[in-house]
Amino acid sequence: MVRTLYEDKSGALWIGSNTGLSRIKGNDTITYRQENGLAMNFITAINEDPSGKLWIGTQTAGINIYDPATEKFSQLVAPGIVNNIVRRIVRDRQGQMWVGTQEGLSIIDPVTMQQTAYQHESGNISSLSQNSIHSLFEDDNGSMWLGTYFGGVNMAYRYGGAFTTWQNVPRLNGISNNVISNMIEDEKRTSGSVQKAVA
Repeated sequence: MVRTLYEDKSGALWIGSNTGLSRIKGNDTITYRQENGLAMNFITAINEDPSGKLWIGTQTAGINIYDPATEKFSQLVAPGIVNNIVRRIVRDRQGQMWVGTQEGLSIIDPVTMQQTAYQHESGNISSLSQNSIHSLFEDDNGSMWLGTYFGGVNMAYRYGGAFTTWQNVPRLNGISNNVISNMIEDEKRTSGSVQKAVA
């Protein structure tokens, strides 16, 4: 099953599935699996840092970083990231890598590999509303929007550290559901795609 698609700056298409990672360019296809250096075959997210290295999120083995110059993989795992269950990876306009995981958010400088981690803090309304991040989106203003599992939408303006939250609140004008699977920006505002929760 295909989980994620990404086109790198060379025009190659990378396909992440639950059985490995494939690269298609022109008529050539290469597939990578654990025997080729992947930490695990279940791929959940792909993005590219400013140097051209691919950051490949996995189901439970953190991030594989592929260097096209050496054609080798390295691995980034907790505590280098907040959790090894990676849901989404987005590079912001400053070149920082935002990693949404099952247990919070990591913002990583791809040069120094320094991490800033964010998690829900009980009683702090400016913290993440929920740790399980299922979607990440940077809008035209440079703000990052985070869709969570049962925590609604969180928005952070670059590196402010404080999050604004939108949630489904009965009888109030909120979002339609607190499980957010995807987001996109239209001409007027950011819109979210919600997944109805089934008890």
